[in-house]
Amino acid sequence: MSSLVLRFAKLLRVPSPVIMPTSSLGVGLQRSLRSCYSTVSFNSDNEEGKNDKVEEEFDDLLGDRRESRFQGVDPRKGWEFRGVHRAIICGKVGQAPVQKILRNGRTVTIFTVGTGGMFDQRIIGSKDLPKPAQWHRIAVHNDSLGAYAVQQLAKNSSVYVEGDIEIRVYNDSISGEVKNIPEICVRRDGKIRLITSGENISNISFEDLTLDACPKCGNMLIPYPLSTSDNCGNPRYRIYCNNGALEFLSAQGLYYRILSINPSAYKLVIRPPLIGKDTCYSSDLAVGGLRLDENLPFNISVRNTVMLFNCSDNILLSPLNCSSTSYCRQYEEIEEGSGCKGTLCCHFLKDASMTSHRIRVRVGGCSAYTSVVDIKPVDPVDKWNYGIELQWMPPY
Repeated sequence: MSSLVLRFAKLLRVPSPVIMPTSSLGVGLQRSLRSCYSTVSFNSDNEEGKNDKVEEEFDDLLGDRRESRFQGVDPRKGWEFRGVHRAIICGKVGQAPVQKILRNGRTVTIFTVGTGGMFDQRIIGSKDLPKPAQWHRIAVHNDSLGAYAVQQLAKNSSVYVEGDIEIRVYNDSISGEVKNIPEICVRRDGKIRLITSGENISNISFEDLTLDACPKCGNMLIPYPLSTSDNCGNPRYRIYCNNGALEFLSAQGLYYRILSINPSAYKLVIRPPLIGKDTCYSSDLAVGGLRLDENLPFNISVRNTVMLFNCSDNILLSPLNCSSTSYCRQYEEIEEGSGCKGTLCCHFLKDASMTSHRIRVRVGGCSAYTSVVDIKPVDPVDKWNYGIELQWMPPY
């Protein structure tokens, strides 16, 4: 019976008896207090031990009462409940997006969005009322979405933004005062979407708005709209992450390693094919060189200087530079081009008058090629930026 009473007392969280001095009065008070919740014999040491065990069992079962904690983030304990502080706005861009570098080296993109406000109803009958507007400061801490904002948004663009409402606290460098600025911060789970002219926000699917940049492939960031899966980016801008390496797929089904991506310029650079040292053949000779799918938004940029090797005499009828001063003669002197040394070679700048979807090689014509991006006449061969630069059209 005593154990049941103790259990009931523990559940009610009855405080433990107060230890009193060992006087007759103290003993009497102590016994009176204990008799409020127990029928145990005060002279039984064995029963005391049993009660202690019962209390220990219930301490293990119930556990300690959880201490109250402040709402917020404790780096040691993780996230606590912070409530809902989400903002969804659709309006016009005021200040065009600009990027700033923080002290920690991270980049933040800042712009403002105006939404509908309220007229001053105290002014009745006025004809020159200003257009109602509420201005919101947007801070994009997501690198990919920041690049998207810089690429797509301009003053007066219509935009959809979803982010967290936060207060940025800083010290004014002039007055020294502490100031608070409310911001809508777009982080990893945020969304930004340009709304084109004539497009109704109610007609845009939620899945379209939630398209986000894809996760890294190895050490490379994948900015929007480039996509490595159906769940991120824009599927029309498909590239591939194979074993931690980012690759571009040609129309013939060959993969080319992606060396770099410049999202603000809508460009990426792929590695040129290898050239056999004994044969002077490009590794993609069997499929006729590089060819892009003309139905996709990629094309070859005009900053590529292409060098052709092991060409037939018919190449001399073309306007290409096949003289002794051609860049290809310098390339023959290094190890990568040594297999083509002494062959007829030429170079040309891939300009707008040529096809922007193909670099062609074939047996009986030119059997090998390489490319350098933005070559300068004064640059030595070891400083050349080898690659084939591709550019893409923005999705909106």
